[in-house]
Amino acid sequence: MTANAIHQFTPFAKSGDAVYDYTAELRQIFLSWGKRSNIYVLDPDFHGEKAVAHYRKYRPAKGDILVYHFGIGSRLTDFILSQNETKKVLVY
Repeated sequence: MTANAIHQFTPFAKSGDAVYDYTAELRQIFLSWGKRSNIYVLDPDFHGEKAVAHYRKYRPAKGDILVYHFGIGSRLTDFILSQNETKKVLVY
C-alpha cells in the first residue's frame, strides 16, 4: 500500500528551532512527492507557523505514515503509539 499522507509530530513549532526547521523542510519534500503533509504539535502556542495544528486535531487514516520527532517525557509518545492504523517513523 502506498501512503497518501506523511504527517509529522513534534513537541512545538518555532522558526529558528533546529527540530522545527528540519520538520518544515521534510514537509516540503513530502509535498513535492504528492503526499498530504501536516505538522502536529504538543504545544498549542505554535507561533502561527503555517501547516501546524495541535496534535489532538489529527484524524488517522489507514496507511498514513507518522514521523515522530521524539522529545523526552512528551505526551506525544503515547498518542503516537495509540495510532494503530498507521506506520510510524521515529526521529531522535
